[in-house]
Amino acid sequence: MQVVKIERRTNTGSLGAGICRLLEAVGTPVFDRTLADLAYEALSCSYVAMFAFAAGASPKLARLAARGNRPAIVGAVSRYAERHWVADPGNIFTAQVLEPDRAYLVFVAGSDISDELCRRECFDAPGIGCQASVLKRHRGEYLKVAFGRARHAGRFEPEVMQELLLHADMLFGLLLKHSESVQACAGADELAQLYLKNLARRCPELTPRERDVCALIGAGLTSERIAHQLGIAVNSVRTYRRRAYERLAICSQNELLRLVS
Repeated sequence: MQVVKIERRTNTGSLGAGICRLLEAVGTPVFDRTLADLAYEALSCSYVAMFAFAAGASPKLARLAARGNRPAIVGAVSRYAERHWVADPGNIFTAQVLEPDRAYLVFVAGSDISDELCRRECFDAPGIGCQASVLKRHRGEYLKVAFGRARHAGRFEPEVMQELLLHADMLFGLLLKHSESVQACAGADELAQLYLKNLARRCPELTPRERDVCALIGAGLTSERIAHQLGIAVNSVRTYRRRAYERLAICSQNELLRLVS
């Protein structure tokens, strides 16, 4: 096992170029696929998983992006969190020495795992040879972002390790931002469904697509987010909004909210 404290942060190299794509995908349905592609292309990794946990408590699997044999990877990562967390020496390290506002990289090979069942279920079965994890304390809990590398890809090369050192903090931030965005969207979706029902009852003059757009506007989504969610162009969102406002004889989001609330 190897532990490295991260001191420098820049944005160069193949992983750095991929981060630009990942940044554009934050808060959108394509984030997990973009993350899985980036991990595979830049790091030869089969999955990226984010865990949240407190010292002495069971971890929660907060996010998982995978390529290849996804069912096997999902099963292995779930068992890792539920049954084998304490068998990973990197997690024992985490609870002991992490300093606030510091990110660490921990590299663990399957051969570092002394527990035979853990090694078989979490490494051998999904074809994972080693795992690189970014560890950090965040808002009173510990967070771990793990990159699982396929056995046939071998150990992490020095240049790949350096890439992770350079960009780990940025990746960490994007994962957190996306998770927060997804949580906010879940609440916005519930609100949008309520507004959609109100619009259907109170504003029958609107077309179905105009109601969709107005409900999402009322829930606080931007035109770009609405376009992603509905699978239409941003200009189409603006067109539907303009037409709906004309039909309703309103000119602002505040007026729309008064109608739908």
